[in-house]
Amino acid sequence: MTTPVLAIESATHGRLYRDPALAPEGFPVTARDEIEGLRSGALVPSVTNVLGVACPPALAAWRERSIALAAVGVADELVGRAGPDGIAAACKRVVDAAGTHAMKAAARGDRLHRTFELLARGEPVDVADADRGAVGAWLAFCAAYGVEFLEVETTLLNRQLRYAGTADAICRIGGRTVVVDWKSGTAVRPHAALQVTALAHAPVIVRPDGSESPAPVVDAGLVVHFDDSTYAVRLVRPTDRLLAYVAACRTAWDVAHEQVELLGPWLARPEQLAELAG
Repeated sequence: MTTPVLAIESATHGRLYRDPALAPEGFPVTARDEIEGLRSGALVPSVTNVLGVACPPALAAWRERSIALAAVGVADELVGRAGPDGIAAACKRVVDAAGTHAMKAAARGDRLHRTFELLARGEPVDVADADRGAVGAWLAFCAAYGVEFLEVETTLLNRQLRYAGTADAICRIGGRTVVVDWKSGTAVRPHAALQVTALAHAPVIVRPDGSESPAPVVDAGLVVHFDDSTYAVRLVRPTDRLLAYVAACRTAWDVAHEQVELLGPWLARPEQLAELAG
């Protein structure tokens, strides 16, 4: 996953975006700054971060398969490890192997996204041999759909719902304005529709220098999946119903990260219950 200029990686809250209108460059400095920034809107979670609270069953199953495959791959190393210490070490080895597999897949996705970005901007790019098939499919998609790029790798902000994200591209295709999400994983999950919907309903473009401009009004979204040599396109209709799901995830994110007060005060004596009820 590439890191946009306005994004920060928080150890406790995941990827966040800084709203330049509310937070100066270099903010946050401390952990308390981060908490206060989230409460004030100076910092907002990324779209991917927000939607992560609704982890799809398919994603959980993928993680389980990844760990199982990792265990098979390092099985020879694990034979003979007995006792609590040996079991703990074996579990850590499997988890580390699964993480390495996921990082390799993410690295390929980042590399392809960067290649697509440079091509869309008309800039020179060296294409890795392993990526030539996917890049050829990307070029074929652009030609077949007559893609006109309006924005590439641009940060979009929704201050009302307090989230931000980076659109792979905003394009004109067949007289329509569409937000596009490139995918290079094993499959396109329905979850992708919420990601595209969130970006389609973010009305502000924030440039790397902190300046702003209105985002184009989006008619639809596209999720374009590339494998080694072909592409497939899924249409997303960013309806109010889908936006309501995004808003629900945003509320759930606050709950999950303890940004809202859920518990009442501590009680020192039973009489306080009657006092509070009154």
